[in-house]
Amino acid sequence: MYQTEVIAKKVNLPQYSIEEAKEIFTRLHKQGILKGKNHKAIISSIIYFVSANSENINVSFRTLAEITGVSESKIRKTYRYLLMNGYLQSKRSSLAKPSKYISQIISSQEFSQQKSRINLSLLAQFADELGSLLHGKKPRGIAAASVYIFSTMLDTKFPQSKISKQAGVSSLTLRRIIKEVSQKFCVIVEV
Repeated sequence: MYQTEVIAKKVNLPQYSIEEAKEIFTRLHKQGILKGKNHKAIISSIIYFVSANSENINVSFRTLAEITGVSESKIRKTYRYLLMNGYLQSKRSSLAKPSKYISQIISSQEFSQQKSRINLSLLAQFADELGSLLHGKKPRGIAAASVYIFSTMLDTKFPQSKISKQAGVSSLTLRRIIKEVSQKFCVIVEV
């Protein structure tokens, strides 16, 4: 618990956020989640979580990695692990949903001919459901992957490069999310 306070002070968290991080760490300790895990990675994940769920506090994974000496990828993996297993639960419901970006992606004139075949409300629902299952991924990337998967299922293939450009994510991000979806959820998608 002392480490939590030291790291939190190094990233200039306000006292109320430090207290929240310490409470979460104590709860995880009592649940036995910390056994065999890298404590600095867990503390960094908790601090990132607290800062992400507070207004006007911005702490990046990179900053935490520099302070703790734990790799940025290890902190991200630990953060996703804690989120996916329900150990960290957001109090804010206003986190960006992938459905918010669907209309932006499909509004392009390049997609206008095929747009009539796609049920936008069903696509938005699919994107949000996918977003709830893929914690720690960019909502824009999830929306782009949803459009691609949906269009593939309807035999109306949109090019990945155009979808990623419209979504504002890289083609690599899109391919990684599509690959993760196909591996985790038994959805066969040609990448």
